[in-house]
This record gives sequence, C-alpha cells and structure tokens, in this order.
Amino acid sequence: MHFSPTMRNVVLQATAICTISLLYQHYAGENMFSEVMQNETFKNLTSLMANGTSSDQAHNAYLEKMQKSVIPVDEADQYVSHTVNSSNGTTWTYFSRKNETGAIDTTKNNTPESFYGRELPREVFIFLILTMLQYWWLIGLEMILPARRRRRDVPYEGKEKVEDSEDREEEVVKKWIAQGRVNRASLNWCNTLLKWVLDLTVGMAWLFTVEHVLRHLLKLKSPMLVFSGLKSHLIFNFIGTYFSVTPLARLIVFIVIPAYKQIIFIEGIQLVWTIFAYQFIRMIASWAVNTEFVQGAMLNMTGELENNPAKWQPINGREL
Repeated sequence: MHFSPTMRNVVLQATAICTISLLYQHYAGENMFSEVMQNETFKNLTSLMANGTSSDQAHNAYLEKMQKSVIPVDEADQYVSHTVNSSNGTTWTYFSRKNETGAIDTTKNNTPESFYGRELPREVFIFLILTMLQYWWLIGLEMILPARRRRRDVPYEGKEKVEDSEDREEEVVKKWIAQGRVNRASLNWCNTLLKWVLDLTVGMAWLFTVEHVLRHLLKLKSPMLVFSGLKSHLIFNFIGTYFSVTPLARLIVFIVIPAYKQIIFIEGIQLVWTIFAYQFIRMIASWAVNTEFVQGAMLNMTGELENNPAKWQPINGREL
C-alpha cells in the first residue's frame, strides 16, 4: 500500500468528520444533563452527598489512619515526619521511612487536561492514523474478497497506482452501464458477508488495540503500562460497537459503497449516530428526572442520607 492523491483526500475528509464529531461530543457532553442538574430534588441530594459523605471523608480517614500508625522506638531515627492539611481544616502528622517518598497525595481530583491544548490535538492525530489504517484495511478486504467481479478491458501497465485507478474505474463502469455497453456484475454475497464478519471481529480487534496503545503512548505513560487495561478497553468497545449503528453501517458500505469511499461513509454515519445518541440520552434523562418514580427515589435517598450518613460512605468514599 502507498499514499496517493485519492487516499489523501479520503483520509483528510474522514479525519475532518471525526474532528467535528469530537467537538460535538465535547460541547454536547457538557450540557447533556443540564436539566437534570437544575432539578431541585437532584440538587438537594447531590449537595447533601457532597457535604456529608464526599470522598473527602475517605481521604481524611486515611490521613487519620496514617497518623495512628505506630513505629518502633529503636527505628525512630529512620523515619521522617510529614504534616498535611485535610479538607476539613484538620492538621495531620504521619511518618514514613527516610528512603521512601512517603508523601500522601493531597490532591484527590486531578486537574483536567486542556481540551484544545492537549486532548483535541491528540485525538485528531489518533483519528488520522486510524483512518489511514482503516483505508488500507478496507481496500485490502476488497482486493482479497471483491464484492463484484471486476471488469478490466485495459491491460494493467507497470506499477500504476491502485488507489488512483479505483475512482477512475468506477466512473468508467458507471458510464458503460448507462450506455448499455456492459451489465453491472451481480453482488457476491458470500464475499460480502465474509468481509463484514472479518471487519467486525479481526478488524475491530486490531483497530481498538492500536487506538489504546497510541492513546497511552501520546499521554507519555510508561511503556510498561501501555497494555494495562487493554482487555477491558476491548470488551467495552466491542459491546459499544455491536449495540450501535456500526454493524449495519459497515454492511451497507460493503454492499453499496466503493472501497476507496467506504471510510468516509462510515465516519459520516458515526457522526449522525453520535448526534442522535447524545440528543436521545439528553431527552430521556430530562424526562426521567421529573417522573414520580425517580423523584420519590431521590427523596427517599435524601431522607436516609440525613438520618444515617454513614450508610452512604461506602458508595462515595473509597475503602481503606
């Protein structure tokens, strides 16, 4: 495989669609549950949980546990003391060995990275790489398992660019069909269904793996941790793929769309699906929060939280 003008145009168009989808997810995600957040019952519940049983309690309890830890008297000179301020204003002192860092991370919530400064450029680069790989993958599948029998009346000359010939061949075939000079070859359903199955299994597996590795490397994480979480990443992405419009969209492209244009169609359908899914979830959440059942459940939780705050600590705090 090699780079060609046709490939560059297709990849750039598909990457642009992916970028639009990413921007939409960013802005829509911030306001998806705005109506839920403005609901008075929900605000009372979340406010009570934040003030009474937030993760600060677990963090402060950990500091208290460290303070109560006992060190041997004969090894006291091997320890150094640390003093930190907890979220409730209490000062804690604990000890750690001199050759250990021993410091407790007092920042429980990491500062989110800049969307335009880091996340967007990183994700666009990942999309660009994945789009190129998918383009070659789809072209390769079509070469191995052609959807229709190819008609090549002109002999192949030298090393003419394959991708360049794809769009020209399609236009010529359409012209000949319109003129009645040739009949369009019938669809090979066996090849088409086999391509579809391979794409949704082998294709998705390597695509999700490359995506996971690239994202970890671009986040400058340790190379030893690149494959950590890969199994769960694959499981959740396969589930999300199979319960979305992706299988149907990819079946349609194998039946109708020429191989060199398939990635554009796929990304376009994904963009439409993203917009629909976000709006649908927002509509359902806005409706559900005002139903009698959800309102009653939140009122019951609020009452139990006021009467027995300790009951909800395992949910919001981390186990020590």
